[in-house]
Amino acid sequence: MAVGTMLRRLPRLELAVPRQEISFDNTRLFRSVTSLPVTW
Repeated sequence: MAVGTMLRRLPRLELAVPRQEISFDNTRLFRSVTSLPVTW
């Protein structure tokens, strides 16, 4: 939900790195990104 809202509010938002370089934290119950570099 938060990502959808962010994309609607910032339509020019793009990843600053290739998708393959995004790292995830899998140690918790839910998978989450450790960082999400973006540009707009």
